[in-house]
Amino acid sequence: MRGRQLLQRPLCSIALGLFACLSGAFTFTGCGGNTGGMTQPPPVTVLSVANSCSPLSITTAQTSTCVGTVSYSAGPSDHNVTYTATDGTVTSAGVFTPTSVGPATVTAKSVKDTTMSSTPTAITVTAVPVAITNVSLACTATSLTDAQTTSCTPTVAGTGAFTNTVNLSVSPASAGTLSATSNVSSGTAVTFTPAFTGAATPTIKAISTQDSTKSDVVKLTVTLRTITINSPTGNIWLPSCTGTELWTVAETGMGTGDLFYLTPYQSPAFTWTSGTTFIAGMGIGNNPKAANPCSPGAYDEYVTGSDGARSNDVYIPIIGPSNTWAGYNSTDEFQADFAGQTTCKYKLADGSLDGVCLPIAGMIEVVDGNNLVTGYPGSVSYGVYDVGTGAVIGQGNETNGNAGTMAAKNGIVGWAQSANQLDSFAMEETANNNPFVDVPNVGTSPGPFAMSTGCNTNPNAATAFSYDQEGTTLYRVDAVGSPSDGTYGSGTVTASKIGSVALSGFAPASQLASFLAPRLIAAWDSNCMAVVLAPVVTGTNPNDTMAYSMELALADMTTGNMRQLGTYVSTGIPSTAIAMAADPSGNDVVISSTDQNTGTTILTEVSWTLDANENPTFTETTLTAAPPVGVYGVSLGILPGTLVPNGTTVRVGQREQHYAFTEQ
Repeated sequence: MRGRQLLQRPLCSIALGLFACLSGAFTFTGCGGNTGGMTQPPPVTVLSVANSCSPLSITTAQTSTCVGTVSYSAGPSDHNVTYTATDGTVTSAGVFTPTSVGPATVTAKSVKDTTMSSTPTAITVTAVPVAITNVSLACTATSLTDAQTTSCTPTVAGTGAFTNTVNLSVSPASAGTLSATSNVSSGTAVTFTPAFTGAATPTIKAISTQDSTKSDVVKLTVTLRTITINSPTGNIWLPSCTGTELWTVAETGMGTGDLFYLTPYQSPAFTWTSGTTFIAGMGIGNNPKAANPCSPGAYDEYVTGSDGARSNDVYIPIIGPSNTWAGYNSTDEFQADFAGQTTCKYKLADGSLDGVCLPIAGMIEVVDGNNLVTGYPGSVSYGVYDVGTGAVIGQGNETNGNAGTMAAKNGIVGWAQSANQLDSFAMEETANNNPFVDVPNVGTSPGPFAMSTGCNTNPNAATAFSYDQEGTTLYRVDAVGSPSDGTYGSGTVTASKIGSVALSGFAPASQLASFLAPRLIAAWDSNCMAVVLAPVVTGTNPNDTMAYSMELALADMTTGNMRQLGTYVSTGIPSTAIAMAADPSGNDVVISSTDQNTGTTILTEVSWTLDANENPTFTETTLTAAPPVGVYGVSLGILPGTLVPNGTTVRVGQREQHYAFTEQ
């Protein structure tokens, strides 16, 4: 038994020893009644706590990070600590934030043994230095006109109790003004107003009131403002040369004190105050010494400002039933200056004067042979003068007359009277006491009037063509004169209506807009045909206004064969057509039209050829040559080309201005 016990004890001891090793805190009694025991290791204790902070010198705007370290009697150290601070706060992560200037401390305490703490770590806290770190300036617009403003805002950044104000200035000082300049707070908008003097490149500077080395500059680009005006008047007709014409001017960009001009109208400039539209007006009178005589042509309206700004030009076509130009021969022409009450002869070659100007002028100038007929629209008053000497060879004044246009051929002067519904005639070499001959029944509104010698061979006869604007009918009236026996005023004239042609395609004048072109008529001495040009309605525009085109009707007015040969609706002639002249060759006309936006005259030629049955084929051509800007084709004439072989000289003018070019 004993041997067996000896055999088993080690097993039991081994087992018990293993258990004792594992438990480390118990004493077991061995098998068989024997006892034994083991001593446990000493407990782990905190030996010390240390603390370090970085940086040790900070400002009130900074932080310092601290790290506490715990050392033990056995095993590795750790950072299982809590922190406390004086004159500041500290997070569980050891981040210290000061609350005041001066010394501060941070202490680390062991979590395992709260009796163990580090020595307080001293941190020096100083005030944040006062400094400007940046000044910036921003403007809402850096490109503007001299009539606009821009808003500029400074921004000041710094440290400490810095001053957040700036002083603002403009360079050069004459370039504009600021709504505030001294001690402008950061974030405060200030308005810059340019000087009203046109283009400039000023700079605006912001300087810190605390630190003059901190600043910012914005460069501005100031341009001259744009003024735009618009007066879509179309033609303004002066049927009687009296009254007041008013129209609306629309504008953008005008400023208080701007001046509105209408030239050559001689009234004072109009001073604008406010509004996007205003009324412009012009008094019309037929007194040559008045501020504005009845002088058709292009009246230029524009606006100027004290800053040097100038608007676009808009040309108002002031149009009347007159023609102040008259062709004379292959070398000379006549042009009347109604305002100056002179009529001058000019050389076709270079436009220079050819002789002394005659001290006479009317609104209608007609040359018939060596006679210069000058008359006035409205009341029938005319004079006939020798083109060489200016001597009076005839005159007339029909008290109850109302002439629109006037013509003269073979010693006979004639005109249409729209109000009296008559065509009237008289001998050129006549006196006031000789009666006029009136031909009635030529429509309800005869206006356009032309004369020709192409319908008969009688040297003392002339044919008149008048167009009834309301009845759209072309009438032929023949007049025969009894030549003077040499005694002033002894000639007489007779006249009778020969026939008429109702022209298809035209609309009565009362159905058309007042600003449209007049009804124009032309005739030739080489044949018995006449052509009428008038506006026609072609549809409706997108804005619901009526759309118009110009229509030309060619008629054969030969006795026994009167008829409309053909009609041509133009695609290029504007409805602002103002004059038409017949080419002496007999198969074309030139038409002048106005362009209000550019102040130029558009010249269009319409020619035709006739087949064996007199059916016309029309051709339309826009002539490349044109008068200078502002010279409208109020006066229009065509002469056989003599300056250039086989050319045709077209004369265009208004008032005392005239222009010539040769069409090949």
